[in-house]
Order: sequence, then structure tokens, then C-alpha cells
Amino acid sequence: KMGLAAIRWLALFGAARGFLGNPGGVCRGARLSATVEGSRDSHGKVPVTVGSYEKLEVSVEKLVYDEAAIEAKFQQVNKPYVLTPARVAEEGGVSVGRVVAADIKIGLWQKSDWLIEVLLDQKEPWAAVSSAILGAGQMEFRRFEIDIPWDVAEFPAGKATCEVLVKHVFEKKTDLRSDDEKRQLVADKLNEQARRRNDEALDNAIRQALFPLCVVDTDAVVNSVSWAKFGPKSRADYEWALIKEEIARAENIDFNDVPAFLRDKATVTWL
Repeated sequence: KMGLAAIRWLALFGAARGFLGNPGGVCRGARLSATVEGSRDSHGKVPVTVGSYEKLEVSVEKLVYDEAAIEAKFQQVNKPYVLTPARVAEEGGVSVGRVVAADIKIGLWQKSDWLIEVLLDQKEPWAAVSSAILGAGQMEFRRFEIDIPWDVAEFPAGKATCEVLVKHVFEKKTDLRSDDEKRQLVADKLNEQARRRNDEALDNAIRQALFPLCVVDTDAVVNSVSWAKFGPKSRADYEWALIKEEIARAENIDFNDVPAFLRDKATVTWL
């Protein structure tokens, strides 16, 4: 019998390594089970002793985007237009005036998710590319020849094979929002990015502080699940999952709420 954290972790571990689809010699569709022998309590669970997490003290470098960083990002992304997904199924594929995100290769030059404004009166080779992809739908691939003039600096002059995979089609519309509105959206996105990064850094610091205070005997599981091939990192991740499961049980909270619970308990010095 294994705890939920053990089952959850082993399932994810096995799936990531491709074992659960057809684990070495186990027939597809067969029931895969693991039996923990040896070191375990009377209920068959891995013994876990959790150290005190009430007064953990950690120091974490805090990511903060100041006004200068927000303004720099705003200037980088600010455009007088917005791109909205085109209704390809109802209104057709690539047409003049739309914008395409595509994987494109011209000779030896290639880019992924390259934005192409579909216009027939623009500089070459983009006018020729625009003409060649008219009518294409999403995830449609086209290969064609183009003539590159001698005065195009980015590409050698002459004939070249062009390959385009149209991935997304957008409508280009005037952005009616004020700069203040758009600047606030940029600030909100950067601050949310910083919050997620800081939570992750704090979670890692708490793990580093609490892990040495805990005792987890996983020898029986590691030795019994031979197909898993535990390395030091995967074993440590598994043991940390068991520690969090024990905290969830002791505090009567959901397993997924343990990181936030530990953050609230910790004394944090932000650097």
C-alpha cells in the first residue's frame, strides 16, 4: 500500500519516462502495481518524520520590476494596432491585410513564429511571399520559388526556394486603448510574472531549509520499483512529495495547498 504522494509521483515519473505505456515487459493494459516491503509502518506507508516548519527562516532574492523596467517593456511592445485571431473557418484563410504567424525558410534563412503582414505592395521578398500564401489555412504548408532583387540586403539575389507553414492567422485592428491603459496591462503582466517567480524561489528556499529536518525512509520503494531507475534528484523529489503529503495530513489541508501554507508559516527575508 502506498500513499497518495507516492502513487502520484510514481505515475508522473513513469509517464515522463514512457514506462506506463508499456513498462519493460509489462503487457499493454496489464495492471501495474508496486508493493513496499521492508521499512514501513503497520499501515504499509513509507515512514515520514517531518521537522518543525512553524519557524522556518529563509532568505530569498526578490524579483521586482520598477517603473523604469515597466516603461522599457511598454516601449518595446507598444504598437498602434492589436492582433486578434481571424475566424478562418467562417471567413477564409490568409487574405490581404491580415497578419500571419508562420515558420518560414527562404534559402538558408529561417525563422519560427515569424509575423508576416500580408500585403502585395510591400518590399520584396515579402510581397512575393504574401502572394504565394493567399488563401492558406491554419497549419497549411506551402513551398514555392521566389525571385529576390539585387537590392535586398537580407537575402542573396536570385531565385530561392521558400517554405512557409502558416500557424496562426490574425486580423490587424487599430488599438483604441490609451497608452496609460496599455502601460497598466504591461505592469500587471510583469508583476504577475514576478509574483510567480518569487513564489517559486520561496518554495525552493523552504524546501532547502525543511528537507534536512525530515526523515523519509524510501529504500523499500526505490528497491521494489526496479523499472523507475531512481536517480538522486528523482528520489529527492519523491521524498519531498511524501513530506508535503504528511504536512497535508497533519494540517488537514489539500496536498496542493501545502506550498502556500508553508509560505505563510515561514519568516522570509527578501533580499
